[in-house]
Amino acid sequence: IARQHPWYLISSLAAPLITGLVMTLVLTGINLLISIDQTLVLFLFSVLLLCICAWLGWNVVDWANDYVIITDRKVVYQRKVVMLYDSRQEVPLNMILAVNVETDQWGRMLGYGNVIVRTYTGMIELPRLKHPQEVAAMVEAQGYRASKQRSEIEKQNIQSILRKRYKMDDGNQEE
Repeated sequence: IARQHPWYLISSLAAPLITGLVMTLVLTGINLLISIDQTLVLFLFSVLLLCICAWLGWNVVDWANDYVIITDRKVVYQRKVVMLYDSRQEVPLNMILAVNVETDQWGRMLGYGNVIVRTYTGMIELPRLKHPQEVAAMVEAQGYRASKQRSEIEKQNIQSILRKRYKMDDGNQEE
């Protein structure tokens, strides 16, 4: 189970923090330039603080609700936005054709990237993961293991069918 790189949490928290700082400076400037009631300034600052805290909380929850899950049977990307939508993409491991990693310069420096899983029916992008090369290697290894198990099961099924037919043919010859 993995989440997006923590850098994306930090970058999503920058906008509310900068907005809060700018609005605090504006309120302070208005308070110094224009003599207004201090209770009004305190009320506006409290509302601003409440809005900024709500925005920060929303960003943290939004970041925490996105998961990439790799099991012994499938790869799942689940994205949730609280009270708006829930998206889930999954692909069985034995359907994987290729696994690629896409990074940019910042991604290579900070250690994050997108893992692209191509299948017979399309692709799943696992975005902004920590250590994308390791995740890609894990998906490939699990996919190889799943295809190996599938081929073993198919081989056993063919052998059992042949044994049944062979025994049936032997039974017919003895009569």
